Formats: sequence, structure tokens, C-alpha cells
Amino acid sequence: RKLAAEEADLVRRALRSSAARSTRERAFSPEDLDRYAEAALKPGALTAALAYYRTALRDALYPWRWRRITAVSSISAPTLVLWGKDDPALGVELTHGLEARCLGGLTVQYVDDCGHFIQQERPELVNASLERFLLG
Repeated sequence: RKLAAEEADLVRRALRSSAARSTRERAFSPEDLDRYAEAALKPGALTAALAYYRTALRDALYPWRWRRITAVSSISAPTLVLWGKDDPALGVELTHGLEARCLGGLTVQYVDDCGHFIQQERPELVNASLERFLLG
């Protein structure tokens, strides 16, 4: 309810603040922030968005649930991972060892001077990388 208050102003502020810790402080235009806020206000959107964090935290707190975190199935499709090297939330070390789970092949592309919101910070690079990968 707090995130949805005042027409999701807290969502706008959170995105702005997260982007400010990134390398592209203006990753989100005012119009982008309005669209994210609009999407957040749709029924069930914030509940779904927060469910990931609730589950991850709950599973991390209870050792008997750790299997749920570590027992991830393998991926059989070719996989592309684009990763901002300056992500303040998720370090590049989280990509180490992914090849063991990506049986169809893994391509990891690290992006210099890019943070957490790679699709917002470097849209041309993301689109070109996806096109190259998908069209092979």
C-alpha cells in the first residue's frame, strides 16, 4: 500500500535513487518513471513484484529451504546474459559458474560503465546484442 500511495511516487523515487547509484543517473526519463508507476498501480502488480524478494528472504532465513535456492534446473536453450559491470546491487561474481547450468551454451557479455538497469542505460547495446544473439 505504501508503494502505491500518492500515485506510486515511492516507485518513482526508488527507481531514481537506484539509477543514481548506477553510472547513468538519467537512465529513467520522467516519462519512463510515469510508465513504471502506472504499471505498478495495476491490480496485483506490486504484490507480484515483491513476491520474489519475500520468497528469497524467507528462503535465505531458513536453512531447510536452501535447497529451493540451490536446486535450480539446467537450461537447455542457448543463453545470453548481459551484465552491467558497475551494478551496485548484483556483482559480476554472480555470473561465475553459470556455464554449468546452461547446457545449451552460454554467452556472457559484461558492459563497462553500466549499472543495474542495463536496458535503460544502454538500450542500443542491449538491442544490438539481442539481435546478434537471436539471429546468430
